[in-house]
Amino acid sequence: DSAGRLTEVLNEQSSRVQELRSQLSSGSGSKPVAAPELALEVQALQEELRLALIREKENHEERRNQAGQLDSLSRSLNVKDEMIRGFQRQLVDPSDLPLVERLTQEVQELREILVQQDAPRPDGGQPKFGGGHQKGMGLCL
Repeated sequence: DSAGRLTEVLNEQSSRVQELRSQLSSGSGSKPVAAPELALEVQALQEELRLALIREKENHEERRNQAGQLDSLSRSLNVKDEMIRGFQRQLVDPSDLPLVERLTQEVQELREILVQQDAPRPDGGQPKFGGGHQKGMGLCL
């Protein structure tokens, strides 16, 4: 939008400069204008054009920087989006879940075995594998 407006202003100013030059060279115009006044007006228009070109270059550089930032943010967003999709897939179908369930089941079975071993036997004998020194292990598992 600003580039289009700048082009429009540049075109208007260029045609005005052309008109002033033709008035200077022909010495005639719609109104009599002194040469020093025309020279000052041409100089002012040239300065305005120079400043407009500087602004256009600055705007172009700013748009280029913004495009680079946008590209960087887009790449970062895509990486994070892919990570989120990966986490969502793990939640839906976690590959490690069977292993965790199996290990949890094994721990539960070992706890039950320890409880059974520490329970008093109906025949009054000691549990297999020694005395009650394994009671504390049930808390660790």
